[in-house]
Amino acid sequence: MLSRKLRSGAIAAMLAIPATATTDDSVDKAKVSRVFEQLKAENKLKIKTLEPRRKAAGHRDIPVQ
Repeated sequence: MLSRKLRSGAIAAMLAIPATATTDDSVDKAKVSRVFEQLKAENKLKIKTLEPRRKAAGHRDIPVQ
């Protein structure tokens, strides 16, 4: 009787873990996505700021292949 209860409890616990991990993963993915978008915006701003300085210094554009 006890082993049956333990087995049932273990199965219930195993079934609950993936649901919790999925929720945590989606929160982590959203956070990573926000941080990535923020970094992308910061880099665009840096490029926009540096581009005129680069051109003023006489550097020519190098075509991307």
